[in-house]
Amino acid sequence: MGWRLPFVGDDYGWLIDEFDRRLATLLEIYRPTVMIYESPILLPTDHLQTVRKIYGMGTHLEFFCRKHGIRCVEEDLRKIKTELTG
Repeated sequence: MGWRLPFVGDDYGWLIDEFDRRLATLLEIYRPTVMIYESPILLPTDHLQTVRKIYGMGTHLEFFCRKHGIRCVEEDLRKIKTELTG
């Protein structure tokens, strides 16, 4: 499932609020017991604003899962691909 979040500029609070609303909807619809997310891939050309958003969302996801008793796992993209495709 993917989402298109609004452009928030450097308003990180707005970004996390929007992300949290989508996570709450996901929780209500699917009742997951585990959430797995991709480890950030950082590029030398990434700007601080981008890095703050990426890490902030990962941190919030882990907090959200903890608050709701959901196991949360961060995985490397290569491992995810291997697990899914063999």
